[in-house]
Amino acid sequence: MEQFLQDDQISVCAHRGFTRNAPENSLQAVLAALETGFKAVEIDVRHTKDEELVLMHDETVDRTTNGGGRVDEFSRAEMEKISLVQRGKPFAGIPTLHEVLQSAGGRTTIYVDMKSDRVDLISEAIKKHKAYDWTILHGSAERIKEAHRYDARLRVHTIVDTKEALDSLLTEVRPIMIEVSRVPPPHFLDYVHGLGLPVELDAMGRADLLAVRFKLNFLWKRIAASGVDFIMSNYPVRLRSFLMAEYAK
Repeated sequence: MEQFLQDDQISVCAHRGFTRNAPENSLQAVLAALETGFKAVEIDVRHTKDEELVLMHDETVDRTTNGGGRVDEFSRAEMEKISLVQRGKPFAGIPTLHEVLQSAGGRTTIYVDMKSDRVDLISEAIKKHKAYDWTILHGSAERIKEAHRYDARLRVHTIVDTKEALDSLLTEVRPIMIEVSRVPPPHFLDYVHGLGLPVELDAMGRADLLAVRFKLNFLWKRIAASGVDFIMSNYPVRLRSFLMAEYAK
């Protein structure tokens, strides 16, 4: 990850894939982000009742599919009978983590947000696809510690907003990077960078929405000037274009 600390440009992570023309967490959204050249793509992973890992952000399939019910109450075969929805119409099936890892094949970094507590299943999938070098697992501090104990080769990260929390985490596991939930103060950013860790900002919410819908680009400009190394975004193409224009000045 040292290359990102030495790079003057911020990397953009496509949140739940490139969702302009495909539903979130669809295989099509992941591949679109990959083909558009993003260095990282974030996905959410849960498990079915028969221990299949599938892409889904919510506990239920209600919001994003034409079905209803909890993910962990479906078998994989039952889940294949419902579809992700785009603009009110069936679009594609719900992909598995195996399908995404096989399709990505190391061409980009896959951020796996562990909505599932089955660290063992996630670890075995990464091992099967030899994806240690191009996946990063995200979860609570306790979950990434569990992942590290299960397989120390797994690259992990979590949200850390204070020096004290980071120091405590480092006594048990060294993350590949840290995520912050807001623009960090300069002294904290300097401390994290001093440890050789990149910093990712989860800016996919209000800042993204206001910057795009109301053209309040000063919000992205403030983030770009903060010194973070990654930004996760729901509007990755627009954000990347904005950042490239800023660097060109």
